[in-house]
Parts: sequence; C-alpha cells; structure tokens
Amino acid sequence: MSDPLSLLGLAMRKGDTVFGVKQVIEHIQKTRRTIVFLAKDTGDNTAKKIRDKCNTYNITLYDTYTSDQLSDAIGKENVKVIALKDSSLLNAFK
Repeated sequence: MSDPLSLLGLAMRKGDTVFGVKQVIEHIQKTRRTIVFLAKDTGDNTAKKIRDKCNTYNITLYDTYTSDQLSDAIGKENVKVIALKDSSLLNAFK
C-alpha cells in the first residue's frame, strides 16, 4: 500500500473525499462502500458515532493519524473525519 496520507491528498484533488461528521455519516449510510479515516485525537462522542456507524455497515476504519496529519493531507483545517467516495483509490487502501 502506498502512503495513505498521500493517497488522501490525491483523493481530495480528484474530489473523491467527504469530510465532516454529519457528511461522513450520511455518506456511510448512503453508499456503504467507503473507507473512513478518524483522527485519533477526536473527542469521545464523535469517535463513538463514527466507530458505531463503521461497525454497523462493516466499513474499514483507520484511526492512526492525528487531526493535524489528516488536515495537512487534504489541505483543510481541523479535519477530524474523512471518508473516501467510491473510486478507484479505494482499492489502493486495501
């Protein structure tokens, strides 16, 4: 697997990312085919919401990066959760 943060940046440039808690939860429920990145420094309530949705819909979850690392990867500030849209990049993460 290539560097996941580099691939996130590429996905962002292609328009293949969703970020923000509400938007990611809606995306999970709608598509059920995604990969989610959750910042390890996310608050407990937010982390529980995202983890529960990922478990319910059998979604792969990565929680090894900080908010700063995820934010830097996609060029946004204060990003806590990112989901990949259905694209060819999904396979690069598996």
